[in-house]
Amino acid sequence: METSNSGFSMGDTVELKPETVVGAIPSDREDNATAVIQKFLPEIVGAFKTDRDLRGCRYWNVEHVRKVDTNE
Repeated sequence: METSNSGFSMGDTVELKPETVVGAIPSDREDNATAVIQKFLPEIVGAFKTDRDLRGCRYWNVEHVRKVDTNE
């Protein structure tokens, strides 16, 4: 399983941190509260792609998200 040096791994469910500012979400994008890390982008340190839109975007940086406990 691919892991970033920030402690996140592919397959982790994430949500945005409360302090992360999101602009207007385009009408053709989804406003999902959580998403799963699908792939890390080695050319951009800390960047990753999610399996679906997370607040209108599929590309985020680890500094903007936190893990969600999916065992609840």
